[in-house]
Amino acid sequence: MKATKKITRAGAVTIPKTVRSEVGMPLGAAVDIEAKRNCIVIRKHTPLCYFCGSPEKIISVMNVDICRSCAEKIGRKAGENNG
Repeated sequence: MKATKKITRAGAVTIPKTVRSEVGMPLGAAVDIEAKRNCIVIRKHTPLCYFCGSPEKIISVMNVDICRSCAEKIGRKAGENNG
C-alpha cells in the first residue's frame, strides 16, 4: 500500500488507517524512526534490553527496558552487596 501525506507545521505525518492495518500497528503503538540514505524508515518499536540488547522477555524497571536475565543478574548482585 502506498499513500502520500504532507508533513504538518509541527513536523507530524499521519499514517493512514489502511497502512497501519496492513502492518498490524494500532493507534498509540510505539514506533522507531530512522533516516537511511534519502529515506525515513518507520517500523513498529521492538523493546530491547538496555544492557545486553536482547529483545527476549523485556520488562520495564524505572522506565528502563531490561530483559529478565539481566534483571536477575542485577538482583543477585544487589543481594551480594547487601549481605
